Amino acid sequence: MNQDVRYFISDSSTDLIWIAPDNSPRARKNKKMKLAEYHQLGEFPGDLVRFLYLDLSQTETVIEAFVKVSHSLTVTHEAACGKQAMLELKKLGELHPYFIVTEREWLSRISGVILAAEDDAAAELPLEQMMELPSRLRQIQQAGLELISQVLDIDLGKASIQGRMQGYAERHRVNHTPCYEFRKLTTKYEQIGGVYLERLYPTDIFDLIDYSLQRCLEKELRFRVCKNCGRYFAISRSAKAEYCDTFPDENGRTCRNVGAITAWTKKRESDDVFMTYRREYKKRFARIRSGTLLPEDFYRWSEQARQKKDELEAGEIDVDTFLAWLADS
Repeated sequence: MNQDVRYFISDSSTDLIWIAPDNSPRARKNKKMKLAEYHQLGEFPGDLVRFLYLDLSQTETVIEAFVKVSHSLTVTHEAACGKQAMLELKKLGELHPYFIVTEREWLSRISGVILAAEDDAAAELPLEQMMELPSRLRQIQQAGLELISQVLDIDLGKASIQGRMQGYAERHRVNHTPCYEFRKLTTKYEQIGGVYLERLYPTDIFDLIDYSLQRCLEKELRFRVCKNCGRYFAISRSAKAEYCDTFPDENGRTCRNVGAITAWTKKRESDDVFMTYRREYKKRFARIRSGTLLPEDFYRWSEQARQKKDELEAGEIDVDTFLAWLADS
């Protein structure tokens, strides 16, 4: 793989940044540009969370198409097959920022096959390895989410991250199950754009995932399950945050937006229902004083109304059903 591909995570900014290879026209043209002007690949830890919940079925579809055309390339060495394989790799890179590592690694392999002798083609393109990628990524997703749920979940209590990590490892030891195994990574502290940052040399997509998870543990980031979508999100500001902004819908609305609207609607709806209930209660109580309603009838209605209100609050009936009962009772 081209080792000039660089990923940085700044301690002063949580942006995940990709710096173009030193020999690219972009890098030569922008050699003296400031860090803020570099192409932003994504953001940390949002990209990690989005990867852990990524639906890999689309990834499988792209990989199957890539493997099919790459197999033809190993047989024919035709440039057209190579170009088609590169197009499929670009689709893979568009599914998630982490796949940029896989894209660049296999672009280099494809280029090598086009130029290599026929005997070297199969070795240069280990397609079985690519076919196994979705399965391996699913395992990483499961292990990563388990690590977050058992170590970084803010609602687990006040135990330290180190204490939770020890408990996490001990549980897996007792149960004879593998815990998340971090890899050996190659990093370097260097200056780029006038700022010193830690530089990661990823050999594959798993290095980038590992690096991001390690940073979460080192920074002792806290996570919580979103009340709207049910997925973990990083607590960046208030420890009381209940909704994420990691997974916007097709209209660009986040769970934080939707959650605020839902909470306001429920409160307004609850207030309106309560006021309607109080009006009906007062109206009937006034009828006792005027002699048009017997006290025992009022108390019987009051008990029924209380039961219906409890059913509404428990979610057993909806608002319209409760209001219809009030109107007809």
